[in-house]
Amino acid sequence: MSASDFSRKHGENSKKYGLLPSLETSSEMLAKLAPEGFICEQLKRDLVTWAVELQTQNKTGLVKRVSRQASIIQCILDTNSGDREDAIQAFFERLQSDTEFQTLLEEQHKAMQDYIGMEALMREDSTSLNRDDEEEKARLARLGPGGLDPMSVLRSMSPSMKEAFETENIPLLKQSFMSLPKAEAEELYQTVVAAGLWVPHQQDSLLPSTIETVKIPKVACEDDDSSAASEGARELDPVLVMRQLPTQMKQAFASGNVPMLKECFAALPKEKATKYYQMVVDSGLWVPHERSLLEDDSNGTSD
Repeated sequence: MSASDFSRKHGENSKKYGLLPSLETSSEMLAKLAPEGFICEQLKRDLVTWAVELQTQNKTGLVKRVSRQASIIQCILDTNSGDREDAIQAFFERLQSDTEFQTLLEEQHKAMQDYIGMEALMREDSTSLNRDDEEEKARLARLGPGGLDPMSVLRSMSPSMKEAFETENIPLLKQSFMSLPKAEAEELYQTVVAAGLWVPHQQDSLLPSTIETVKIPKVACEDDDSSAASEGARELDPVLVMRQLPTQMKQAFASGNVPMLKECFAALPKEKATKYYQMVVDSGLWVPHERSLLEDDSNGTSD
């Protein structure tokens, strides 16, 4: 009988047997169901699997009972008797009169409990590893353009600044930055940009213009209405673009290091440099007419 067939036919009885409290009731139930093929290796495996699940839930009382019932089935199977009904009767009669046999059953029960405990630990370790792996994948997926984890950065902030970021309260953010010493504010600004918590090209500035060293301007056009023009010119999400850039180029943008940016573009093949240049312009990460990243800025953009 296959495992699925056994489960369909005897699944409910397996649970009932596993919870029986006494040897007398166990003997009666096994004798009744023996002609139906109830006593077999699959019954023992199902009981052990159930006990392992109970152990992972710290239900030690139930584990002890189910593992004892599994040990009884193992002892009956070990008799190698072709007639299960005779094997059941012989097992329980011997158990009542033979103290050595009672000791043997107790030892087998203890060994079964040890095995169940080890299986439960292995399952918990496997679950923990899978959970850790999923958590690491999630952490890597949310890293900001500078390689920092936004959740870790948020946890390191003061309660008021953390609340301001979580609620997107720009006035409170500005107030929080203004309350910090200049050097500390600059360092924190670099951190939130690298974590992706703040996009430097946004219209609102967290730092006074005199100290916003990482600020990257929006795309600008020839007329004076730069705000409206930039919204029309920006076609790509700047955060997504930052994630696609080479690591050194990301760091250069996040830190506002123009010489490093020029070196990054100069080191690339012309076709790839032009591609990245168009991406940073279309996303608003770079203003073409302000400073040049390519030898000829006009080659990367269209009028």
